[in-house]
Amino acid sequence: MKDIQMRTFETVGDAAMTAANMFKGPTFAGTFLKMDPKFREKIILCVSITNNCGVCSKVHTLVGLQAGLSEDDIQKLVTLYKKDYPKKEWLALRWARDWAVLRGETPTGKNAQAFEKAYAPEERDYIQKICRMMKMANYTSNYLFAVPYLEKETPEPRKGALSCLSGPVEGLLTNAVMTARCKAAQAAEAASDACAGFFSLNRCAA
Repeated sequence: MKDIQMRTFETVGDAAMTAANMFKGPTFAGTFLKMDPKFREKIILCVSITNNCGVCSKVHTLVGLQAGLSEDDIQKLVTLYKKDYPKKEWLALRWARDWAVLRGETPTGKNAQAFEKAYAPEERDYIQKICRMMKMANYTSNYLFAVPYLEKETPEPRKGALSCLSGPVEGLLTNAVMTARCKAAQAAEAASDACAGFFSLNRCAA
């Protein structure tokens, strides 16, 4: 997908500006407390996947699974088809993807206008804060480790400033994600068994 590219800092000035912009708007704590965890993680993952940042995407896959996202929820963020989301949520995710593609410039056009109408100014501030935070995190991780989320979207050679650590970092995160997926699957199976048992008892009582 053309929108998904491993983006990083272009100059030292770009890095400094990205860091400064991260502190604009609401506080970090206020943003995390005010936003619905599942929606917040979707925004985070949407930006991280767009920037093809494997480190941040895998870390927030773990957080997202713990927040209640499913594997399907996370995979849908790659294609971001409109039919897969309620209209309001899709507008926010589309805005976040366009923002990331534009390297932090404000998106324009009908989708951006619809986003502004759908969300109150305070809600937009929180979404933008998350996007700015993740730009800094994604660009830093890509600069240091160059670990992609999608291999096919990453031209070779991949070379980060700390490339010697890329393999161990990628392996550690992959194992952590696999463990989280197993736990999520076990929890879902336990919930399914509990529901089946409940309905079975009800039928027996009847």
